[in-house]
Amino acid sequence: MRLIELPSPDAIAALAAEEAVLEAVDSGRAEPAWLLWTSPVRCAVLGTARPAAGDLFLDRLAADGVPFWRRRSGGGTVLLGPESPAVTRVERLPRPAAGSIRESYAAFCEVLVAALARLGLAAHFEPPADLAVGRLKIAGLAQRRRRRSALVTASVLARPLAAECARYLREPSAADSPAYRAGRDHGAFMTSLEEQGLSAPAESLGAALRAELSGRGAAPAPLSPEEARRAAEVARELASPGWSYRF
Repeated sequence: MRLIELPSPDAIAALAAEEAVLEAVDSGRAEPAWLLWTSPVRCAVLGTARPAAGDLFLDRLAADGVPFWRRRSGGGTVLLGPESPAVTRVERLPRPAAGSIRESYAAFCEVLVAALARLGLAAHFEPPADLAVGRLKIAGLAQRRRRRSALVTASVLARPLAAECARYLREPSAADSPAYRAGRDHGAFMTSLEEQGLSAPAESLGAALRAELSGRGAAPAPLSPEEARRAAEVARELASPGWSYRF
């Protein structure tokens, strides 16, 4: 298992790198990997099938110069930036189409829960696709599955981001919300590592993840040359307005 840390990438470059790793792992040309990255600037990222105008206040994003992009994985729309590090695992399935979406989420969250426990924080997987502390969301999950591989990703709230989410993200409908949200708005539903008492939360999270993944056999590695080339191609595709506005 590789541990790939992407140094201060823009979100498009990081999302493209994830897709390139997924393709390489699915084809058997590369080992599975964990990827860690943080967008240095704020942006909104739509799930592959989410409606741009339905999920985002597009006028506010434009007025504030905040871009939005669309990833290829599913899940909901999130706000990324220095406050919300991303953690992604690309695994090779033991057999084609093995397991379920929920099983992949649960296995992924087991590692995040163990990493946060190193920091004295009790978190748990909250189906269908959240990581929670008590009844508060601390990370949103998304997934993309191919025949022989699966990508699971989380954006972890290291610092408070509820006010920014309220400005740029529309409140989801009841049909698009997990039951435990119980109609709460962003501010009442979200928490962060900082609000849970952790100092230097992003740095602490990174250190805990490195320690946990190292203990599970992950070793630092860069993108392969093939993955880097493919990532550049995918980045151009993801940056196309036709892709961002497809819904």
